[in-house]
Amino acid sequence: MMKLYLNLQPYQRPPLFSPVTNTREMISVVLNAMEYIQYWHGNVRVLKRPYMLVDLDETHRIYLVDRDKIISFLFVLNVKVENFSLMDVKNYVNGIYLNRHKISAREISEAKQILTDCKDSNNLYCFNANNEDTVYSIETLYLFEHLLFLEWGYLRFDHDPSHAIVDIHPANHIDVNFTKNGSYKLGLSKPIDINDIINIIARKTKCAELTI
Repeated sequence: MMKLYLNLQPYQRPPLFSPVTNTREMISVVLNAMEYIQYWHGNVRVLKRPYMLVDLDETHRIYLVDRDKIISFLFVLNVKVENFSLMDVKNYVNGIYLNRHKISAREISEAKQILTDCKDSNNLYCFNANNEDTVYSIETLYLFEHLLFLEWGYLRFDHDPSHAIVDIHPANHIDVNFTKNGSYKLGLSKPIDINDIINIIARKTKCAELTI
């Protein structure tokens, strides 16, 4: 199983766990996650929340796990590591690939700049590479187009008893999708963990059932 685990540093938490309500914010989270994946040097032996799980072969997703929140979204890029010993602290990521295109720190940085240059927070189609003074790499434009049109399959589990409202906003719930008009919630009778989330998503595990 190709699963990469990274404990997140305090400065890495806000860019990954900040609210997501539109495509711009979703792409920002993904680009930051890709940046941090480059820092991977073998799976940590002791996981401490917050942490990130990059599942590259079972669900093809990123999982962000905090004390009261689990976020998951699709991640179909290929991450190549130096060797197959995932617990080796000398192991490292030697490439992130989108099909045949290698995505380096440069492409991630340039994609972030495109987000900044698009002034309309709800319209990322405003970007036109032909009208820009900055010359972006083909890989950057390919990456940005991929992120712009990807179906994210966004899920967020929240344990939020302080804001619970009976029958309206359960203390434990899953938010599905992220836009105002497209998102909805599923109430849960109890908290769940990352294994429960994976079982909901994975095709070959026991399927959870809703009782309505």
